[in-house]
Amino acid sequence: MILNQDMLGMHLDINLPDSGLLIFANESGTGKTYLLELLKSLESESIAVVTYDRDENIQSAIINQIKKDSVKLVLLDRLDMYLDNSLVATINKYSANKVFLADLKHIENVGLKIKGSAVILLEQGRIRVF
Repeated sequence: MILNQDMLGMHLDINLPDSGLLIFANESGTGKTYLLELLKSLESESIAVVTYDRDENIQSAIINQIKKDSVKLVLLDRLDMYLDNSLVATINKYSANKVFLADLKHIENVGLKIKGSAVILLEQGRIRVF
């Protein structure tokens, strides 16, 4: 998946595989929240941005977003805060034809089929994700 867009004074450059679950390799303070805000402003039929809130039904709302054929990129912020078995199964199933970017602090034994990692680089006037 390639996305190049100028917005809010920044150039957003995303160069990722066309499908699979990628976990952010970065520690705190490296641009994940900033990327999330940029993608939220771009959120459309093809991009779904999911952030953690205390909604009891967040898993079903996320699963409904993921199942939309038009959604090609799903950003899951703070995934370990709301991950459950139904969400694991849905992500594993749909990662064959969608890109998932996840902020997941604890990845041991959660059952997710992780394809690799994603890196965020903040540069002057540019944010790159690869």
